Amino acid sequence: MKFRNLFFIILTTLFFGNQYSIAQQFSPENWIGKYVGTMLLSSGTEGEQQEIEVSFDLKEVVKDSSWTYIMTYKSEELGELTKNYLICKPYGAPKHYFVLDELDGTKIDMSFRNDAFISFFEVDGMFHASSLAKISKNTLRFELYGSFNTQPTNVTNAEFIDDLGNNNGTITVASFNPIYCQTVTLKKNRK
Repeated sequence: MKFRNLFFIILTTLFFGNQYSIAQQFSPENWIGKYVGTMLLSSGTEGEQQEIEVSFDLKEVVKDSSWTYIMTYKSEELGELTKNYLICKPYGAPKHYFVLDELDGTKIDMSFRNDAFISFFEVDGMFHASSLAKISKNTLRFELYGSFNTQPTNVTNAEFIDDLGNNNGTITVASFNPIYCQTVTLKKNRK
């Protein structure tokens, strides 16, 4: 496929996708509740994997503007660790824009798109990407990935050739192999 055609398709997809996502509304009543699941944690160069029991609780604090986000990790090796955050909807912000407040001075921008809270951030030389998605009526899926931002594992150059066969330059693409991955499917606890 010629670059210009591919570029047009990508821009069109981004435009219409953005139009849809901005119009999308977060409905907390569909999310609020207690959930449980087993997290798979893969890390290291060999992808060593651990299983950790996780509970997740989402409660409304202030109607339509803030919710507690409490995730508790339980393992025999590490004991119990609780992450207590706040999801905030800033007044006057676009429908898709939220902030995750870690209640220690750290705030991370979140976007609500395709029925998921997504974020991308950097901490001390590492990229992180996370998603908390509603995948069915009583099921959420949490994913968190990370990679060093200074150590690309592959760097490639692509030439852009237009419809007339003219070379319009090159672009460099650097990819970063994730060094950890956390995933958990959380089922609503009916208790």
